[in-house]
Amino acid sequence: MKNKIFKKIGLIPIIIAFGAMPLIAARCNNSKYSHPKAPKQPIAQVEINEKFNLTPEQLKNFDKKIILITDSGDLNDKAFNQSSWEGLLHFADIQSKLSRDKYGALEIKDHKFDEVYNQALNKGYNIW
Repeated sequence: MKNKIFKKIGLIPIIIAFGAMPLIAARCNNSKYSHPKAPKQPIAQVEINEKFNLTPEQLKNFDKKIILITDSGDLNDKAFNQSSWEGLLHFADIQSKLSRDKYGALEIKDHKFDEVYNQALNKGYNIW
């Protein structure tokens, strides 16, 4: 009887430890943005400017799609592409709470500019 109680009690810390792992893993992600392509370690010092906040009515009627197209580097280059992407993320994700289908990023690989531009057009992006 005592052994059964000790076995059950001994399992509780293990269950708690494994149950907390997803929370710890989620907290370890340093990104402040919710977009799946968001940089793990932001580099830009982007500040919110209240005059650019969208009102609930503007947000409801927002019919634009915003895309960032890299210059052949990647989104996490710790330079121009990443800081531009963070600016867009800050406006769209944090400040305006746009839905993810309203903004995104495309990376140019192997100097295939035409291919990526056509992809953006075909997906309906109208602010580049």
